[in-house]
Amino acid sequence: MFLQREAGLMAMKSAELKANLIAEIVSLETKEDLRRVFEAAKSRWSELDHRAALMVKDKLKVGTLVTWEGRRGRRGSGKVVKVRQTKCEVLADGTGVKWVVPMSMLNVAGKEE
Repeated sequence: MFLQREAGLMAMKSAELKANLIAEIVSLETKEDLRRVFEAAKSRWSELDHRAALMVKDKLKVGTLVTWEGRRGRRGSGKVVKVRQTKCEVLADGTGVKWVVPMSMLNVAGKEE
């Protein structure tokens, strides 16, 4: 019970912090300040993508079954045919089309065949 209440408080604080952060960004008055915020956000986005790729990379080998979600919500699935440094070549199920997909977009769907 205590942990649930603590988690609820953390979620409220997080939501409050996000609302305050957005309000601060909206109140910026110069393009230079906005550019700095944008660069910081872009850098953080890149860090999170890199972390996601590292978490998946250890599990990816040739033959691993994977899924991913692409542009406009399109979902794909297939088998890894080549592992590159930051991307994988994936042979799509059904169509036989080879896609080059960033590791940060991949989810392991099953073991190697």
